[in-house]
Amino acid sequence: MPDGTTGYPESVLLRLIDSEQNPNVKLSATEDGAGLVLGGDSGFVQALSRGTRIPVVKLVSADGTERVINP
Repeated sequence: MPDGTTGYPESVLLRLIDSEQNPNVKLSATEDGAGLVLGGDSGFVQALSRGTRIPVVKLVSADGTERVINP
């Protein structure tokens, strides 16, 4: 944490689920950035930008194949 303590920053998480209670959309906002996951049966897309780290977009297919896109 910025003050030197250990813990997690304040955050808000929004989940949109399908009829079988599986999350297809997750949107997270924290004090140091945000993330978005869009998912389905074929895989998911994750966009993440937090803190001073380089923003990243990750594509993951259902079989586990990943592709990471960095600026």
